[in-house]
Amino acid sequence: MSLPRDRSNGQTGFELSRRTLLRATAAACPLLLAPARAGVTRPANAVSVTDVGAKGDGVADDTAAIQSAHSMGRPVFYPKPPKAYRITRSIQVSSDTSGDSATIHVEQSGTLKHVIFDVSTTGAPLTIGGMVLEGSYSGQTTGEYSHGINLAGAENVTIAGNVIRNVRGDCVYVGSQEARKASSGIVIENNTLENPFRCNVAVVCGSNVKISGNRISKPSDYVAAIDFEPNKNGFDFVRDVAVIGNQFDAAGYFIYLTSAAPGQGRMTGLVFKNNSGRAKIFCRGNAEPMVVSPLFDGNSFEATDRDGRMFYFAGVKSARLTNNVDKTNCLWLGYKSLQLYDEIPQMSANQFCGN
Repeated sequence: MSLPRDRSNGQTGFELSRRTLLRATAAACPLLLAPARAGVTRPANAVSVTDVGAKGDGVADDTAAIQSAHSMGRPVFYPKPPKAYRITRSIQVSSDTSGDSATIHVEQSGTLKHVIFDVSTTGAPLTIGGMVLEGSYSGQTTGEYSHGINLAGAENVTIAGNVIRNVRGDCVYVGSQEARKASSGIVIENNTLENPFRCNVAVVCGSNVKISGNRISKPSDYVAAIDFEPNKNGFDFVRDVAVIGNQFDAAGYFIYLTSAAPGQGRMTGLVFKNNSGRAKIFCRGNAEPMVVSPLFDGNSFEATDRDGRMFYFAGVKSARLTNNVDKTNCLWLGYKSLQLYDEIPQMSANQFCGN
């Protein structure tokens, strides 16, 4: 199958300053800038990062103190600091982590050395909540692996009630551990995810993943807000992922289904339900291996560009579209909700333009 050339996934959209972009995003969709949970108290058995020497003044290097807290095998608590906890390399997280809207800041190189939280635990369920994870992305177009939270073959991890922003990678990356073990049992819910270089959430290798109730802001059009993209390594796969009830404002794609990994299986068990917001394209499917039987139900979308679409499918088989509403101006010359290159999806009770 010859797939149509993607002309809108380049590294563009950096003409405006980050401050201008964020101010425009806040004006258009103020709910996207909600804070992390405040007033979180220290669990009884938790070690506080300040007990082991972290200062949180935004000047001192708190990396060693914070890592020592995470190495104790107990839950870790971050009190709200005077300014921010400053780190200079990734923190390895293997137990429950909570904060009172506590900010961690890192100057990021774009490499995995400067992921903020790195999680590869396979033990008991783990929750990260109440944190503000702050990267240093301000329009750079090189280096895209300094994630907010990197899940590398992690199991049973819940990421809830955080703010993750300005990272030179993905706000949350869901991937494999050395192409041998997939992430599974992952919940990403009720977070504010804003202004990453790459993606708000990238699902590269994982199963049983739920992405729900998040506020998503993506001012640049590089890659997508939520990206499904198995690596070509003979192992990575994506299946059984639900994207439900998220609010989004994205310059390019909200959902991107793509892969350069033929022969590694098909993307299956994908559900996209009750998401609402604005983007150029709601879902771009352009995949090898094939995406099979995705369900899109109850989504609401408004295109930001007359060349946009709600659904742009190539390499998508047996899609089901029900109760979706395209709120775009249907009088835009040439605009239509669907652009299909393989087969017509099963459709019912949708409100579409020009199809």
